[in-house]
Amino acid sequence: MLKVNEGPLSTLWRIYVSIAALFKNELLI
Repeated sequence: MLKVNEGPLSTLWRIYVSIAALFKNELLI
């Protein structure tokens, strides 16, 4: 697991992870 404790990078990382999770859920359905 990557650990990013920087402000903007952590925000972008959370957005990327949430989008990836949405894509994963749509692919599984």
